[in-house]
Formats: sequence, structure tokens, C-alpha cells
Amino acid sequence: MEKQYLRCSKKIRIGIILNGATPGDIAGGDVHILNLITALSKKYDVCVIIPYHKEMIERINRNSKAEIIEMKDKYKFNKKEDLIKVYLYRAVKVYKILKKEKFDLVVTSCPFFCDVLPLLALDKKTKVACWIFHVLPKRKNPEVRDKILNLLTSLQEEICFRIIKRKADLIFTCNNIEKQKIFSRIRHSNIQIGYLGIDKEFIDKIKAKRKKDTAFFVGRMVRQKGIFDLVRIMKKITKKNRNFRLYMAGGGPEKQELEKEIKRKNLQNNVFVLGYVSDKELFKKMKESEFFFFPSYEEGFGIVVAEALYCGNKVICYKLPHYKEFFGDFPEYVEIGNIKEFVEKINIDKDLKKQEKFAKEFDHRLRIKKDLAEIENLTRELT
Repeated sequence: MEKQYLRCSKKIRIGIILNGATPGDIAGGDVHILNLITALSKKYDVCVIIPYHKEMIERINRNSKAEIIEMKDKYKFNKKEDLIKVYLYRAVKVYKILKKEKFDLVVTSCPFFCDVLPLLALDKKTKVACWIFHVLPKRKNPEVRDKILNLLTSLQEEICFRIIKRKADLIFTCNNIEKQKIFSRIRHSNIQIGYLGIDKEFIDKIKAKRKKDTAFFVGRMVRQKGIFDLVRIMKKITKKNRNFRLYMAGGGPEKQELEKEIKRKNLQNNVFVLGYVSDKELFKKMKESEFFFFPSYEEGFGIVVAEALYCGNKVICYKLPHYKEFFGDFPEYVEIGNIKEFVEKINIDKDLKKQEKFAKEFDHRLRIKKDLAEIENLTRELT
């Protein structure tokens, strides 16, 4: 049974679909959408459609005036294959909600079918804004199961892009490279870059003492985040420094497999998988750590890189095409998959004061203005 909270009474009603939320995990894109909800609810009648997610619902209630329509999942996430049936079930639920509720503008938080298929319920009068944080890259994996899942994922992306092309009045993405990729796929006339940001005020409240020879990682526990590369990296580091520690935060379908790999490599005393942690604990661990390791193979933006820079970490990450556009030379970049080079970078010396000054510019209260201006343009057409 859906749980519905009190509605604000304002002229324009905006529905925001957060249908991709997974238990024990808040992605960087989710954080941005949560910040957007807070900002929009100050002016509009905002309604968030979301499956039960304790932490995200608490954030919405704490930081905004938005209404929440909370859905109950019929299925559970036990492995990667479960995403298909869970997301199909959610897509049908949201489709019915959009048929019933009357929104002037609908915002989707991701380009997956759980968010996009429900748009077919909308009439031509309803404005639509879609977030595509990044186009799925071609993933190489020798396992047959993963090849099948990758094929299905690519197929659903193609279907969703066709729906977005037909339904969306506005598309947001994270960087110029992704903008060009999206345009080449769907030739949409209104693709804008939205600039993600950090919660500087919240981070400033967290106090912690830096610990030498420690590193931190936060992200979804999936292969494309480089989590298994981190095990190989730590194996090499601990051969020279047995006291080095890595703490890994985040939830995801490959968490158990990661823990098994850590045990196989005999790294239980050096690598600690924390699972999902609260924002307060996350930034405490980040501020305690000397390094931030982020060997992710694909990112739309990489908000945790900006957070780590602001928290005073020495950041080492894979060299993704758009990183220099946003982060300049402040992180140490490593060619994708180069474990040896990654390990060598721990000897870096950084000007952390200059780095913190640079990272202050990522405050989301400054950066979200572009998103709000573009949405304001859509709402003008409704009044």
C-alpha cells in the first residue's frame, strides 16, 4: 500500500520520479536530485514518487516541503538479475500513479526503464525534463551471464532513449562529452549541462583527525566502479606497507563477491567493507583518511571526487575524459586499469590548502542555479 503525505498547495505541480533507488545506496546523481527537490519545493508544489528508501525519504522530509508518494517493492534485490523484475514492477506502479495524478511537469532522475517507461502515461500537455547522467559505455566482461545482462541493459537504453526523444522537453546531463554522445543518439534540440555540487555547509560541521596511511572509497559495489581493481591495488601496497588501510563504503549487488575476493587475497586486516554509512559517518571517514581512491571506469560527473578534494584527501582516480574539465590537475590521474601506476601515485605531495579553495566552488547552492533556470523556462510555458 502506498503511503501518501500532505501536499503543498501551489500553482504548478511537479512530479519527480526517483524510481531507481536501491536499498543501502545513494548515488551521486541521487544526491543531486535530492538537492534539486529541496530547491524546487521552495517555489513549486513538488511530489516525489519513490520506492521505500529510508535514508532518501528522511532527507526529503528534513530538507524540503515536498509531498512523498512512497511505494512498496514486491521483490527484493539479491543479485544483479533481480534489477529487471524489480524495475519492471516499479515502472508499472509509477505508470498507474502518473495516470491518476495530474502533474504540470514531470522530472525523471535516470534514463533507465523504471523512470522512463511511465512517461508513456503522460499526455502532450505535461512538460517533461529527463536526467541522463551518462550514456552506458561498452563493457567488456568474459562471463556469459554478464554479457547477457550487458546486452539487455543496452537494449533497454535504446528503447528508453527513443521514449525520451519523443516525450522530453528538456534533457540534463553532466558534461560536454556526454552532451555530444546523447545528441548523436537522439538529436534532441534542448540538452543542457547541469552542474552537480557538494553540501559544503554539512561537510564543514564534521570534525575528524587525519590518519596516516589510510584511504577511503565510496560508491556502488559494482565492477565498473573499480572495486576489484582496489583489491589488486591494496595487495601491491601492503607488500611494502603492511599498516596501510582502505575503507570502502557503499551498497550494491557485488558486495559479497568483493568480500570473498578480499578474503582470497588475505587482505581482511587491510581492506574493510563498511556497506552503507550515514552522511555524517561518510564524511568523518573521508576527513580521517589521507587518500581517496576512486578507480571508477565510468562516471557522469564524479561528485565524490569533488567531496574528497574539499575534505583534504589526496585523490587518485582513473583518467576519465571529462575529469580535467571539472577538477583540473588537483586529482592524480591514472590510465584506466593501470594498477602499477595507481600504486606509485601514493607518494604524491599536494597543496591541500589550494585544493580546498578550488573545491569550495562546488557548493551545490551555487551550482544548482543553472538547473533551476532551465526548469523555470519550462514552467513559464505552463502559466
